[in-house]
Amino acid sequence: MRIKDKNGNTLCLIIKKHQMSEGKLFYTDDTEEFQFASFRLKKDEVIDRHYHFQNTREVKFTSEAIIVYDGRIQLDVYDLAKEFIQSEILVEGDVAILSSGGHALKLLEKSHFIEVKQGPYNENTDKERF
Repeated sequence: MRIKDKNGNTLCLIIKKHQMSEGKLFYTDDTEEFQFASFRLKKDEVIDRHYHFQNTREVKFTSEAIIVYDGRIQLDVYDLAKEFIQSEILVEGDVAILSSGGHALKLLEKSHFIEVKQGPYNENTDKERF
């Protein structure tokens, strides 16, 4: 599910655990700044050894991925004008890709989650609380 602002720009992509299908599935377009895929592969399948070339890229926003291991988390999504857009509940196995705008998390119960974001990151210059 893509949460968009009133101009159709993606703010957040939510992938629910039950929506992740067999095989390799990329949820983001090749042109997006942050890439996300799920892999549900059979025993003995192989992903060929590889490496990624050094490439200089222009990144406009610090994107984040929230991966929920257990618990229940309310995710509030805001647009670039800091206007509230939508809330969603994330549970075990769900993933949220935050690509633009703002967000807040409220833990509805004891929760364990991982946050992944682009770096380098400077708390003082890369974030504004509102």
